[in-house]
Amino acid sequence: MGQLEEKLADLKETRKQQEKAHNETKNMDANNDAEVTKAAQDQGEVSKKLDQLKEDDNTLADASKKSDEAQNQILKEETPQAQKNQEDVLKALDEAIKRTEDELAKAQNEEQQAAELADQLDKIGKMMEQQAELANKTDQAKPEDAHPLAQPQNELAKDAEQAASEMPEDNKTDAQKAQEAAQAAQMAEQIADQAQKQAQESAQKQEPKEAAQQAAQAAQQAAQQAQQAAQEQKQEAQRAEQQSPNSEQAQQAQKEAQQSEQAAQKAQQAAQESQQAAQQAAQQQQQGEQQAAQQSAEKAAEKAQEAVAAAQEAQKGLEKKPDQQLAQAQQAAQEAMQAAQHAQEAQQAAQQAQQAAQQAKAASQEAQQHAQASQQAEKAGQQPQAQQESQKAQEAAMKAAEAAQQAAEAAQQAANSQQQQAEAAQAQQAAAQAAAQAQAASQQSPQSAMQQAMQAMQNAAQMLGNQQPQQAHQQQQQAMQALQKAAEATAAQLAQLDMQAAMEAMQAMMDSLAAQEAQMAQQTAAADASQMAQMAPQQGQMAQQAQAQAQMAAMPQAAQQAMQQAAQAMQQASQQMQAGQQQQAQASQAQAMAAMQQASQAMSQAMAQAQQSQPSQQSQQSQQQQQAEGKPHDAGMGSFQYGKMSGDKEANWIVALPPKDREEVEQALKQNMPPAYRRHIKLYYQNLASANSGE
Repeated sequence: MGQLEEKLADLKETRKQQEKAHNETKNMDANNDAEVTKAAQDQGEVSKKLDQLKEDDNTLADASKKSDEAQNQILKEETPQAQKNQEDVLKALDEAIKRTEDELAKAQNEEQQAAELADQLDKIGKMMEQQAELANKTDQAKPEDAHPLAQPQNELAKDAEQAASEMPEDNKTDAQKAQEAAQAAQMAEQIADQAQKQAQESAQKQEPKEAAQQAAQAAQQAAQQAQQAAQEQKQEAQRAEQQSPNSEQAQQAQKEAQQSEQAAQKAQQAAQESQQAAQQAAQQQQQGEQQAAQQSAEKAAEKAQEAVAAAQEAQKGLEKKPDQQLAQAQQAAQEAMQAAQHAQEAQQAAQQAQQAAQQAKAASQEAQQHAQASQQAEKAGQQPQAQQESQKAQEAAMKAAEAAQQAAEAAQQAANSQQQQAEAAQAQQAAAQAAAQAQAASQQSPQSAMQQAMQAMQNAAQMLGNQQPQQAHQQQQQAMQALQKAAEATAAQLAQLDMQAAMEAMQAMMDSLAAQEAQMAQQTAAADASQMAQMAPQQGQMAQQAQAQAQMAAMPQAAQQAMQQAAQAMQQASQQMQAGQQQQAQASQAQAMAAMQQASQAMSQAMAQAQQSQPSQQSQQSQQQQQAEGKPHDAGMGSFQYGKMSGDKEANWIVALPPKDREEVEQALKQNMPPAYRRHIKLYYQNLASANSGE
C-alpha cells in the first residue's frame, strides 16, 4: 500500500508540473528565447517523470511519447500542437490518478479487513484455549462440583456471541460458491503450469556435460597418479632385488609392485570409461536428450570415483603422505558426483512438477464442469442437486490447489540459483493463496460456525448449572469443533487478502500451542498415574487443536505435515497418560514439541521467502533514483539529459561553462539560424552548465 501512496503522490506532482508547463506554453512569447526555453525545459521535466512512471504503469507510455512531442513542438514554435499534446498528457494523468486512487482505496479496505480478520482469529484462538480448559475441568468434575463452572462457560458463550456479531454474514448461494471454487481451481492450474515451466528451465540449466567433463578430468588425473605410483613401486622392487635377491623383503616389494600396477590399470580403465561417458553426455545434451545426458554424467562421476579409489590403492605400498594432486582429483570427483546427482534430482523434480500440473489441469476442468452443473441446477430450482454439484466443485478445487502446491514444491527442489529460488517462492505463495480461496469456498462461514459454537456453549452452561457435567462435556466438545471450523474459515479468508498476515497469525497460534505442550510435558514429568489420567483429556484436546491448525489454508505444506505429526504424537501421549505410561508419554510429548519446532521453522522460512519475493519499497526507490540520475532522457529530436537550474542563474549560464565550450557557444549564437535550433543549443548548454556546477 505504501507503494501505491508513493505512486499517487508522484502522479499528482507530475500533473502539477504538466499543468504549469501547459500554462507557460499558452502564455509564452514565441519571440522570447528565455520563455520558450523555460517552457521546453519544464516539459522535459514532465517527460523525465513519465519515463519513470511508465515502468510501473504502461498506460502512461503514450502520455510519455506525447510529452516528448510537446517539448520539441515548443522549441519549434508549434504552440497549438504542443498545447494539444499537453492536454492529452493531463487527461492521461487524470485517468492514472483515478485508477491509482481506486486501487489505493481497495488496498486500504483490504488492509482493514485483514486486520479485522487477524483480530478475529486471535480471539478465536483464545476462546479455543479457554474452552479446552473448561472442558478438561468439566471432564474431571463430579455432579456436585459442576455448578461453579457454569458462570465462566456462560461468559465464554457471550464472547462467542459478540464475535459472531462482528463477522460478516454469508449470503452466497451454492452456485456462487461453486463458481468461486472453479475460479480458484483455474488459478491453481495456471500456477501449477508456471511452476512446471520453472522446474523444467531449472533442470535444463543444470548442464550435465560440465559435471561429466569435470569428472573425466578428475579420473584422468587420478590415473596419472596411479601410473606414477606403480612406476615408483616397480623401482622400489628392483632396488630390493638388487640389495637382497630372493629375500622376503624383495618378494614383498615385488608383490606390492604387482598390486600397484594392477590398480593403475584399473584406474586407467575407469578413466577411459569416464571420458567416454563425458563425451556421450555432451552429445546427448546437444541433441536435447537431457535425461540421458544426466545419466551419462552420473556414470562419468562414478567411474571417476573408481579411478580415484584405484589410484589410492596403487599408492598403498609407498611410505609417503597422500599426494596433493590425488586429493584434488578425489574432491573433484566427489563434486562431479554431487553435480550429476543434483541434475538427476532436478530432472525428477521437473517430472513431478509436470505430473502435478496435469493433475491440476484435470481437477480444474472437473471444477468448471461441476460449477456449470450447479448453476444449471439452481436455475432449474433443484437446490439439493445444486448443493451437491457445488460440493464436488469445491472438492475438485482443493485437489487443484494441492497439485499446484506440489508443483511449486517441485520447482523449489529443481531450483539451483537465487533467482529460481525466488520464483519458486512466489509460486508457492500463489499456490497457498489458491488453496485459501478454494478452502474459503468449501467451508461454512465463520459467522455460522461461531453461532454454532455459541449455542453449544450456552447448552453446556445450562447443563453445568443443572449439575450434568457429562452432558455438558459433550456440548463443550461440539463447541470446540465449531470453534475450529470458525478458525479455519477465518484463516482462509485472511489468506485470500493477506497471506503474510495469515501466516503471522498462524505462527502465533502455533507458538501458543507449543507453550501449552511444554507446560503439559513438565506437569507429566511430576505427575503420578492418577494425575496423568486426569490430564489425558486435555492432552487429547491439544491434539485436536494441532490437527485443526494443520488443515488451515495459510499453513505451508511442510508445516502442515509437521503439525500432523505433532497431532499424532499428542494423541499418542494422551493414550499413554491414560494408561499411566509416564516415560512413553514424555517421549511422545518430546516428539510433538520437536514436530512443532519443525513446523515453526517451515512457517518462518515461508514468511521469509514471501518477503524476499516482493522487492522492498526502499529497493524500488533506489532503482527509480538510479534511473532518474543515470538514464538519459530520449525525446527523439532534441534528446538531452536535463538537469535543474534556478531562474537567478539562467541569465549567467554561459559563465559556468569551460572556456573552450563558452567560446564555441558564443560563436554559434552569433550566427543566423532558426530559433528552434538556437533554443536546442541553448537548452543543451544550460543543462550542461547546471551539471558542471554540481546541481
